[in-house]
Amino acid sequence: MAARTVLLFLPGLGSDHRLWHAQQSLPYTIAAPDYIDALDGETLADYSKRFLQHLSDSRVIVDGNDLVIVGASMGGAIAQEFAKHVKVRSLILTGSLRSSNELRPVIQTFGRRIASKLPIWVYRVSIFLVPFIMRYLSAIPMKEVKLCTTMYADLSKHLFREGYRMLAEWEGCSTEIPVFRMHGVKDHIIPFSRTSSVDLSIPDGKHLICLSHPEIVSNAINEFLHKTSIESV
Repeated sequence: MAARTVLLFLPGLGSDHRLWHAQQSLPYTIAAPDYIDALDGETLADYSKRFLQHLSDSRVIVDGNDLVIVGASMGGAIAQEFAKHVKVRSLILTGSLRSSNELRPVIQTFGRRIASKLPIWVYRVSIFLVPFIMRYLSAIPMKEVKLCTTMYADLSKHLFREGYRMLAEWEGCSTEIPVFRMHGVKDHIIPFSRTSSVDLSIPDGKHLICLSHPEIVSNAINEFLHKTSIESV
């Protein structure tokens, strides 16, 4: 029996499976799990191993399937960590990074030195900032701003705090499998000029290009998978 091509979508920090609603119609088996909570002081590598085990135990990831991981922002970092432990055909990074050095310096510094020291209530009350941040940093439609606000409201604030720190401390990891990167040229969080090996740049794209440019992202995923499938024959 031929292996099924499974697209595993991993969201960015502050979001969940709903981030990928526009990609649900892609002609593959789609899995878009939500994150488990983080442990205090945990590294991104250790968190990724625990999350991967959770997905395996939940039968979200099954041996024998043709697995492709699509990760947005922090999800792309976790995808790269996954590839160290499970067979993956390829990785697709949307507005993501290869190490924390690609983060805007002020964001990296805040994550490393301040994020984990703030009490949880700060992250709870900061929900009123989400619509303003999303409009400025992501340039997404108002309906998607509302979605992002809802996703943040539903998210564990402990996960957000520890995830911010983990990502800011992440030194990256090497991978031998194909990696396809899409990135917004106007991304304020992971500046385009600081990224490397970008395969598709979106001139007016900022952060969360899967919401601001859903058709471009979906078409690029489809074309990349079609191309790599032909090349592997």
